[in-house]
Formats: sequence, structure tokens, C-alpha cells
Amino acid sequence: MTNLKLKYIHKYVSNNVTYYYLRKPNQRKQLIEGEFGTPEFLNNYYGLLNNSSPQIAALNRFNKNSLILENLINEFKESTLWKSFYSKNYQAKMEYAFNRLLLPVNPNDKLVNFDLGNLGINHKELTRELGKAILKEFDKANTPSSGNEVMKCFKKLINYAIDEEKWKVDFNPFAKFGNTPTDPDNQKPSNTRLKTGGSTYQWNDQEFANISNECFIGERTALMLERHLCQRNIDCLDMRWNQVSEDHNGNMFFHFTQKKTNQKIIVPAPIELQKFLKKLNKVSLTIVWDYERNKPLKQRYFYKKLNDAIERAGYDTKKYNAHGLRYRGITELAEAGCTDHEIMAISGHKSLIMVQKYTALAHRGINATSGMAKVEKFKRRNK
Repeated sequence: MTNLKLKYIHKYVSNNVTYYYLRKPNQRKQLIEGEFGTPEFLNNYYGLLNNSSPQIAALNRFNKNSLILENLINEFKESTLWKSFYSKNYQAKMEYAFNRLLLPVNPNDKLVNFDLGNLGINHKELTRELGKAILKEFDKANTPSSGNEVMKCFKKLINYAIDEEKWKVDFNPFAKFGNTPTDPDNQKPSNTRLKTGGSTYQWNDQEFANISNECFIGERTALMLERHLCQRNIDCLDMRWNQVSEDHNGNMFFHFTQKKTNQKIIVPAPIELQKFLKKLNKVSLTIVWDYERNKPLKQRYFYKKLNDAIERAGYDTKKYNAHGLRYRGITELAEAGCTDHEIMAISGHKSLIMVQKYTALAHRGINATSGMAKVEKFKRRNK
């Protein structure tokens, strides 16, 4: 039994006595009764794992029919809206937000939790002051983006409750929470949205070359895809060789479905990216590969390795991030004179407003240059 492997098990020894705890991600640890490996131990372990043990039952102080936040979230996740409208990726994002609202507060955790499972779904307890208090905690933890995302998901949840008569909710107190302001920097002053780091910095070509040279081949491949295809990092890391085709002239085309929006994308690869990929060894199904550990390159590890490369290149990791490459690529499309709809076909954005967030500055520069040229032409004509 000593070789028995169980998930989320933590061992603790005190006064020569060994204790075993189960701790799921972002949850409090719970003592598992019984001697390790015995039927009693395994029964308690699987009960805790599946939230069905007597300990869990004792902690469950809610009536299943109560109009409380925990039950609303559970109902929302079983709804047709959840299953058919939201992508798997966005479901995971909302799961993260709901976990922040439900999980117990633990001062030792890095994540901000609120233990609001028994919050009543009524206009006495659902107030704008509650939303502002939640944002304040994220602000103190220096995680403003997470705070904005949590309140945006909370707002969607209450909109669902409004549509379902049983919850008896007439209006959404979080109506403007989480909204992205329409100004270019997304930093319009608001007491319902935390101020983040501002617009994503767009790498220039020299910065891209310097940082890429400090990367291992796996991270460099991901940067090349993001830079030249104008795609999100999560899609670039998951890109597969069977999503690349060539025409009779040998030109490469990528065809895939974006994870965030479920948009189907067909985009030709620029010459520079084609040259890079044709020299790359196909060692796996995915184009991006973690050559150091011989496994697919995951997003969290990619960010860590990228930050290391940014530091080695002598740049600030708070200023430079992978999304700046997508931002730069889309801006270049605008500078080249592409229409908003042409850009949307490449980037996968669903709304013109989001595309214009990227392209507004580029269009201003083009229009300013065009305007000044007209002035000079007018002056020459009227000398």
C-alpha cells in the first residue's frame, strides 16, 4: 500500500505521527481519517475527493432550494445558455471567477477568495457596494485584471437570474461592472473597473529580435506564430502541423478554430514565417514544442520562460508580454491600409469595436499624414 498514488495528497509528520490531508487546488486542506491505505482511509479519501463525505455534509449549511449564490452558480452551469453559448475556454474563465466568489477566505493563499456561497440572491444583499468591495480586495492584492474579470462574470450570472423567474431579481446592480471603456487605453476613470497597466506595449522589430535571440527554439516558435499570424498566445501554442496546408506554389495557409471565440480562421503565412517553419523539425503533432522537457509547451511555463528571456535581453517584464506581438501585427495590418473587416478575418475578432481599439492609433496616423499632404499640395497650388 505504500506505493499507492492518490491525487491531492499531502503528508505531514508531527511528534512522530504521520497525518495525511487532501487539498484540491485553491481549497483548504482536510484531514483524512484512518491509517494510510486502509479501507477506512480510502473511503474517507474518496468521500472528500467527491465532496460526499460526512465532513463535507456537516459543512454544507445550505438548503438546496435556497436562493443563494452557490445554488445560482450550480444552476447556471447546468443551463442551456452555459452549455450551448459559451466556449470551453470561456467556461473555464467563468469557473475561475466563480471559484473566487465561492471558495473560503485564506490569508495564506495568493488568490483572492470571498466565501460568498450563502449570499442571498436578493436586492438587499446584491448591491453596488458589494461589487466595489470585491474590486477593492483585488486592488489590494495588485491583481486588477482578475478583479475586472470576476465582476464581469458576476454580472453575467445575475443577468441569467433576471431571466429566470424563480430568482425574483428585477435589475442587475453590477450593470456596468467589468465593462471595457471604449477609449484606446482602456483606462477611462471608473469606480466599477480597476485600472490596469494600460495598453499593451507593441514590440518593435529590434526588440522582437533581441528577445527572440534569448529564447529557446520552442518559445521562439510561439513568438513567430503570434507575431506573424496576429493570433492569441493560447491558439499559437496549440497550433498543429495538420492545420497547415500548402498550395501548388508552396505557399503556406493556416486553418484552425480559435479557442476563445470559436471563430474559424484561414490565413496565409507571411514569407518570413514560412522560411522559419520550413527549417523547423517536425518532432510532434504541435508546431510549438518544449524541447528542454520533450513535451508540449504549456502556457504557464511559456510565460515563465519568456519572462526569463525578456530579463536576459535587458527589458522590463512588466512592459513586454506576448500579447504585444498580436497587438503589433494587427496595427501593422491597419498601417498597411487593410479595412477593419479584412483585419477581423485575420484576427478573429467578432466586433468592430474591438478591432478599432487596436487600429485607432494607426488610422489616426494615416489620416494625419494624408491630411498634411493635402495641405502641402494646396499650398503649392496656390503660390
